[in-house]
Formats: sequence, C-alpha cells, structure tokens
Amino acid sequence: MSSLLIESVDEALRNIFSPNTMKAVYFYLEENRQIRRDQLHDKLGEFVDSCKQIFGAGSQTLERAIAKKLYSKLGWEFWEVPNFGLLEYVEKAKQRLARESGKRVATLQLDEFEDLSEPNRM
Repeated sequence: MSSLLIESVDEALRNIFSPNTMKAVYFYLEENRQIRRDQLHDKLGEFVDSCKQIFGAGSQTLERAIAKKLYSKLGWEFWEVPNFGLLEYVEKAKQRLARESGKRVATLQLDEFEDLSEPNRM
C-alpha cells in the first residue's frame, strides 16, 4: 500500500498545486523535516504535521484529496467522515485490507479443507 500512498500524495499535490510547488513541498520535507518521498508511508504522522505547519487549515483539503486518491486506487468509494484526517483514512484502509485479506485466507483454507475431504479419484 505504500506505493499507492506515494502515488496518491503525488497526484493530490499535482492537482492542487503547480509542479514547482509540489517540488518545493518535497524539498522542504526532505531538507527540513528529514522525510523523503519514499518514506511517506513510514513517516505519515510527521508528513501530516508538516503539512499542517506549511498550509495551516488548508492542509485538511490536501489530506482529503490524498485520501480520495488512495481509496480510488484501491477501488473503493470514498466517504468523507467528520473529524477524519489522512491518518484516520489510512488506518481504516489498512484495517479493511487486513479484513479482506483475512477473508481470502479463510476462504483458501476452507477450499483446501474441502479438497482434502473428497476421496482421491484415480
């Protein structure tokens, strides 16, 4: 999911700001906050805090735009939730992915069990 998050951040920044502003944001993050673009997933809280410092209340718009892009890339419908920021949307996405992958594993295990219960046919 980390590459989808990076793509979502890139696209949201590109859609809201000019390419030069996007470059300036990444430069600021790397030089002043020690957050490289490829570390966004691991340093998401620091990224969000930095956006709040840079853009103030406008960071909420950016966070929602990133979340919308991420959910779209995951093939999900995005629902705006009051008082949710990017961190909460990403956490909910992780939980949903874990649930969905757990269902797939459970289904695979059930299918494997059913295969084992059938008599061998030769």
